[in-house]
Amino acid sequence: MAHVDRSNIGNARVGGLGDDFNLTSTRYSIIVLVFFISYLIGEVPSNMILSRVRPSRYISGLGITWGIIATCMGAAQNWKDLVAMRFLLGLAEAGLAPGCAFYLSSWYRRYELTTRYSWLYASVGMAGALSGLLAGVIIDNMDGLGGVAGWRWLFVSLAFQENTLVTIH
Repeated sequence: MAHVDRSNIGNARVGGLGDDFNLTSTRYSIIVLVFFISYLIGEVPSNMILSRVRPSRYISGLGITWGIIATCMGAAQNWKDLVAMRFLLGLAEAGLAPGCAFYLSSWYRRYELTTRYSWLYASVGMAGALSGLLAGVIIDNMDGLGGVAGWRWLFVSLAFQENTLVTIH
């Protein structure tokens, strides 16, 4: 879901976001870039927190926070709102990949980890392959539903899916 979330901004732009917010290429680049800046800023502190907090609760908390922020992206009123939401999204997602790697290493022996890590990283490729198709279906079928643009539904519906995948132990 993290990879789908990252590619949503491009799918939303094609689905009408660019027209609704009158995005220039510079503004769009800023929206995309700010995610990765906050992601880099948040990785080390997130790992430090992860070593002191119960991983199942921390990763679940990140997932819930991430879903809330993604939903807020669907409610953005201008491109500056999107910049702020993408920055916060990067902070929330920064702990996910290292958190999953840490969590897996807590359960499995070293020789078992390669299989688990390969499934984790293979899922990124599968998500990339399906994200555009899923986005197209959501934007086309939900555009105008409830008076809401299809690109907005993209963020709301995928945030709902993310939160249904999060389990608190």
